[in-house]
Amino acid sequence: MTLLQTLGFTLGTSFAAGLNIYATVAAAGLFQRFGVVDLPPSLHVLASPIIIGIALAMFVVEFIADKIPLVDTAWDAFHTFVRPPAAALMAWSAFGSVPDTWKIGAALLAGSVALTSHGAK
Repeated sequence: MTLLQTLGFTLGTSFAAGLNIYATVAAAGLFQRFGVVDLPPSLHVLASPIIIGIALAMFVVEFIADKIPLVDTAWDAFHTFVRPPAAALMAWSAFGSVPDTWKIGAALLAGSVALTSHGAK
């Protein structure tokens, strides 16, 4: 992937991660596994059957938690501290071969995008 493609991938997945990190990880892994997209080499771990399975299981848990009013509120409050850092970590990993200053900028941007979409949810 070129730097611009990686940035586009990072911003898109960061927005999606702010809404549902587990669906984002599972989708990215499945897309890589079936050859729909070519993730950066540092994110090929997402195509692991174990990672995809865990992400899908957590997606089901989140889907059920969203149907119970108080659990939904607690789940979203907890994930305010999970989704943005997870998006930042994915961005950091996606920009594997660039200088650390670029990685930090990408991670901060990705975390901000994820926090914004999570807050809008």
